[in-house]
Amino acid sequence: MIDPINIELASYASWPAFEQINYFGWILRFANGHSKRANSVNPLTPINANLPAMIRYCESFYKERSQSTVFRLLSFVDNSTLDCYLAETEYAYIDPSLVLYQKLDSIYNHSVSLIATDRESWVRTYCEIAFYQSN
Repeated sequence: MIDPINIELASYASWPAFEQINYFGWILRFANGHSKRANSVNPLTPINANLPAMIRYCESFYKERSQSTVFRLLSFVDNSTLDCYLAETEYAYIDPSLVLYQKLDSIYNHSVSLIATDRESWVRTYCEIAFYQSN
């Protein structure tokens, strides 16, 4: 089994943020609001001490960038204390993030065709798909 932390780190690399910092095991990512994964606090280690100060730091990080603070609580990290703390404050559950992976081996070794396109067409198509999936 692949370590879930490695899968999470690979997902960060596949959808990079403009800024990414490690704050005591919490990864703060900023990409100017383009997706929740790239614009969220991702606690990779459970921290139960001084949660109010940790959360204030995260909130100031996103406030400086004119963005709401979003916490992604990962299923493989015990963040029950953080979850309860956030539930008692103004934070609300929005929706789940789902990370899927597939081990690649010789069975999946198929030829791949790449299509080159301009950035505007790619962004337009991405937005159409994202809007369609959210409705």
